[in-house]
Amino acid sequence: MTYTEFLSECSKRTIHKSVAVENDKIVAALKARDDKLVLELLDTEF
Repeated sequence: MTYTEFLSECSKRTIHKSVAVENDKIVAALKARDDKLVLELLDTEF
């Protein structure tokens, strides 16, 4: 997932990017390049 895609997905869910990256699970999913997990976590963790 690119940075722009991540920003877009956060925006769709009205989550500020800086808040999203405070979540260790999201950071781990981003580092693992697991886009599906990132989206799932954005939906369930916030």
